[in-house]
Amino acid sequence: MKKNFIVYGKGKITIGKNVRIDNFVIFTSNNKKSKLIIEDNVHISSFCFINFNYNVIIKEFSGLSVGVRIFTESELRNEDNLFFNPTAEHKIKRKTIKGSVKIEKNSIIGSNAVLLPGVVIGKACIIGANSVVRKSTNDFSSYNGNPLRLIKKTVS
Repeated sequence: MKKNFIVYGKGKITIGKNVRIDNFVIFTSNNKKSKLIIEDNVHISSFCFINFNYNVIIKEFSGLSVGVRIFTESELRNEDNLFFNPTAEHKIKRKTIKGSVKIEKNSIIGSNAVLLPGVVIGKACIIGANSVVRKSTNDFSSYNGNPLRLIKKTVS
């Protein structure tokens, strides 16, 4: 494991055997009850960002390519279709989506892909570069794009 990854916050991190975490990776959580579990034989490439205010589980033999971002909380637009920054008044009605993220074993997430709260990436799944994952995926399948589209089943 490289020594140049950064951990911010309060969550608990468990890292398995033979895990490779490259330089400039950031793990962050504001929730001391949340867990980031990285199982055996996982590779997390440089410049990945994982927010684990809710649990994130990365199962064995999976990999995150350069620049992957995983979010367990995300603010949505309000009824006026506006986004707000963190300094906006709290009396403004905000809507957020929250949920754990799980990457099943033998899955690969392509460069700069974004995983949004509540998704499960199926076993042996491939997510193409620059994809945005808003919904869970099936096992043994390849996906790409924004919106995410099934490209093909990799095993029948």
